[in-house]
Amino acid sequence: VFNDPATTEIYTEQIVGSVRCVQETAQVQFDEKNQVHFKILRSIYSKLTEVDLCPRYGPHWEMIGFQGNDPATDLRGVGMFGLLQILAFLSQHKEILKSVSYTHLTLPTIYSVQISVVAGSLKT
Repeated sequence: VFNDPATTEIYTEQIVGSVRCVQETAQVQFDEKNQVHFKILRSIYSKLTEVDLCPRYGPHWEMIGFQGNDPATDLRGVGMFGLLQILAFLSQHKEILKSVSYTHLTLPTIYSVQISVVAGSLKT
């Protein structure tokens, strides 16, 4: 398959397109006024906690692995790509992400894992 120049060119174009899409999505910053952005964020919270409603700010975000009361600050380097990546991983591997996100509540700080940091690391 990869010996055929036409096939190789098609795959190369698809890979380049996928990389470009990831880069562009990472540049889209979380927008306070965008209802879809908050719905994605709330979906992550809801899937992890099984609680449907949550305020935009508060310590409940730290409970699921964000670094502070405002998850948007954790997304500065990864943009919406980081948020979508968490949601996608959660859709496929909910139990793994639940165990990772709650780990920081029981382990000393040096061993804790924040889901936002993991999402940021996976983008590169």
